[in-house]
Amino acid sequence: MSSPLQDVKQLTNETVCMDEETSAAEVLANLSPEDEKRFKVLKLEYDVFMSTGVRVPDNVSDENWVYLLQKCPTPPSREQYYRYLFKREKTIESVRRTRAANRLAQEEKMKLMEQMKADGTYEFLNTYRLRTSETTMNTWYNNNLCYALMNGPNVVLDFSWEDEMSEREIRNLVKQVKLMQ
Repeated sequence: MSSPLQDVKQLTNETVCMDEETSAAEVLANLSPEDEKRFKVLKLEYDVFMSTGVRVPDNVSDENWVYLLQKCPTPPSREQYYRYLFKREKTIESVRRTRAANRLAQEEKMKLMEQMKADGTYEFLNTYRLRTSETTMNTWYNNNLCYALMNGPNVVLDFSWEDEMSEREIRNLVKQVKLMQ
């Protein structure tokens, strides 16, 4: 349990908190000398992490530097935050690349369609759904089976020749007939 005196000491050691009115650039510009030294150490640590192969983002914004100053007191916590920023940066880059590729593919498709329209070879697809789902196909198959059962030809099996069969052949015949039902 912490005493009130320790809480006051911790409050005095904390850096300037960021309000809604103050921007991160203002907070970084108005750092105390101790916090200025910590900020330089953080930048050096960032360079060391980058050169040693730790996953760090290419660019760290002012808001992220302020967060690192205020909320990440230990190197492992800062390394974890750098990894988070790295993953977020790579995700954003991946989304941008995917969107750009999709946009280029769509533009190419539109150019091809316009060219086909100009040549008169474009076939208009006036369909509601181009894809039929598996459940729809199964429903149609079952309907066709029910129709075949009701209206299809009757199958008659003649077992008058069973007295000429051996016991083993009769058992095999019974198994096959049971499978047909």
